[in-house]
Amino acid sequence: MAFNWNANINFLGALATAIDLESLSEDNPHRSEALRQRAAQQGTEIDPKHIRMQNLLFESLKKRHPSVAYEENFIDLIGRDTDCVTCYELKTESTARMCIRMAVGQLLEYSHYPLSKSADRMVVVGEAPATEDDRAYLAILRKRFNLPIHYGWFRWENGDLAPLV
Repeated sequence: MAFNWNANINFLGALATAIDLESLSEDNPHRSEALRQRAAQQGTEIDPKHIRMQNLLFESLKKRHPSVAYEENFIDLIGRDTDCVTCYELKTESTARMCIRMAVGQLLEYSHYPLSKSADRMVVVGEAPATEDDRAYLAILRKRFNLPIHYGWFRWENGDLAPLV
């Protein structure tokens, strides 16, 4: 069936506005910053990998810490010992570098925002092993900024972390 241009003119105008084609020209190479409407988006299926990782790690951490908590003040997992609080931020990015990048801001907020309890140790948890560059970067953060930050490679086969970096 051929496209009915007359009946679909409003659709095409809305589409051009939504993807912002009308604002682009040789005289004005910038996209428009004007408010516009976005069409409703259909629901999508998500993989709860983060939750599976969190549940497995929770069970493992219970063997190490007298107290472990889920999602306290938005922190994925908190391990408490008598003299140490460890915040674990889990990420499912494909590299340790990306996991660290995504987690550092959150960990800093959790540990340093006014009225927050300071973490004695901050651990980024990811599925990929750390590279030598990742290890060097974490060492710089620890030394230069005195951040107690580490990376833990989550091992699906045993539901636990490899030794922290």
